[in-house]
Amino acid sequence: MWGGVFIATAKLLPSMDSLQMVTVRFIMISIAFLAMFAAVPRLRPRMTKRQLGILLVAGALAVPGAQLPVVQGQVYLSPPLVAVFLTLSPACAALISRVWLKERFGRLQVAGFVVAFGGSLIVILTGTGAGGLTVDNPWGAALVLVSPLCWAGYTVMSKPLATLYPPMTAVGVGVIAGTAVMFPLYPHAWSAVDDVSASGWLWLLYLVFAGTIVTYWIWYKALAQMPASKTAAYMYGVPLSALLWSWVVLDTVPNGMALLGGAVVIVGVLMTQWSGSAAKDASPSVDESSASAQPSA
Repeated sequence: MWGGVFIATAKLLPSMDSLQMVTVRFIMISIAFLAMFAAVPRLRPRMTKRQLGILLVAGALAVPGAQLPVVQGQVYLSPPLVAVFLTLSPACAALISRVWLKERFGRLQVAGFVVAFGGSLIVILTGTGAGGLTVDNPWGAALVLVSPLCWAGYTVMSKPLATLYPPMTAVGVGVIAGTAVMFPLYPHAWSAVDDVSASGWLWLLYLVFAGTIVTYWIWYKALAQMPASKTAAYMYGVPLSALLWSWVVLDTVPNGMALLGGAVVIVGVLMTQWSGSAAKDASPSVDESSASAQPSA
């Protein structure tokens, strides 16, 4: 589903700039969550001040922090380079998890990260047809680096709350908080609404539901079952997914090397999971590794 976000963004950029797209998208998402909280009482947030504070910071990282740089990057940078930067997220999450959550990862897991990153490079460089890492704006390149770092921070910060609250509650509070941070952008975002075509609104709806609400829910559910560093490893599959979307929607046919790269990505992600099984006796469980970081209820 996240692979389709790149296609939706490409379809919308001619009629909306990055600030407008991200702001309108997350206003719609926040409205959906508020309606959900109103209709389902058990999903309404009942949190301590500390937990709300954590989600406020996490929301700022997940919405403007992670979303604005990557969308803006598709204006200044070639798509292959943007995708390369996004695959840095698992490495960032692993390092932050090592310090923040005291998670352990063995040599096989580290090797899995390297293999998956290599597969991502194969997919990106041989499967898009762009054929290079062309930088149209160096400042744009530096800006995109913020996105994987912010997403890794969101993943690690929200990990301790993943087992305490329903996914929709925690995700909804974080998204609403992140959207509120963008309040100064609301007037600028509203000015683009009249220029969006009917098909553009369909792509916006995709970004709202399939690209955000459903995927954030799945992500949060995964965080409740696995260490943050391992969950983040699945980000390596996004370039392969984007390639498949490009094949179906944009009629870009992947070549044999791109398909080989996709297989390498999958192998790398599996290696990160196998390492956890092999080291189960030596490493703390998910609950144990995150217990010390969980805020008191």
